Amino acid sequence: MFRRSRLTLYFEILEAIEQGREKKTWIMYSTNLSWNLLTKILETLTGKRFVRVERKGKHRRYKITRKGSRALSYHRKSIEGLHPTIKLHE
Repeated sequence: MFRRSRLTLYFEILEAIEQGREKKTWIMYSTNLSWNLLTKILETLTGKRFVRVERKGKHRRYKITRKGSRALSYHRKSIEGLHPTIKLHE
C-alpha cells in the first residue's frame, strides 16, 4: 500500500467534483478520505478559489471553478506527458 501526496488528494477531489459528486459525503466516499482531512482540503481549495460552495439553506454543494478545471486539465496533460500509455479521462 502507498500513501497519496497532498497534491494527489487535491486533484482527486477536483476530479470527483467535476464528475458530479457535489455533496461532501459523496466526495468523501469517492476519494476514500476521512471527514476531517476532506474538510481541511476543501477549505484550502475554496480559499484558493479552485472550488466554490453553493449554499441552499443547510445544504452545501461544491462546484469546481474555471480555475479548478484548468488546473485539473494541466495536471492530466502533465501525467499523460510523463506516461504516454496512461490516458486520464479522454
